[in-house]
Amino acid sequence: MGLDTRNTALFNNIKTVYLQSVKNGLLGNFQQVYATYTKTVFTSQPANTDNGIVYNTKLQVLYPGLSSTDFQAFHSLLLDEYFVIILTATNDYYEICSRQNPLELSVDFDINKGTTLVFSGNQILPPNNIAMLDNESIDLACSLNINL
Repeated sequence: MGLDTRNTALFNNIKTVYLQSVKNGLLGNFQQVYATYTKTVFTSQPANTDNGIVYNTKLQVLYPGLSSTDFQAFHSLLLDEYFVIILTATNDYYEICSRQNPLELSVDFDINKGTTLVFSGNQILPPNNIAMLDNESIDLACSLNINL
């Protein structure tokens, strides 16, 4: 694909989101996010700055429903930052941030729609395709503390 063609399908069909705690280690190994993936939205907007290109990265994930324990669970998650990998419907894995520059989490509660988890931050690199991974590779790499 050249620069004369728009690739609209790259992140339109996110199948799975994986998180790993970076700051406080709340989650340990990668955890799959329970979500309504048809409502997941990913954006990475580059901007030229005096210090180079910065990518404003945002991943919005709809967590369906709301239970009485979710408020406390989300509160705990807000205290950390996250290394995030997404899996697309074409079975491609992408790091959308680095471990050195993880994404912060914000939460938007809506009793009618569910809860939106928003992972956001500025990155100095664009999303990185990670070739030839599967769920077991992610779990093994994380349990052994190996960088993917």
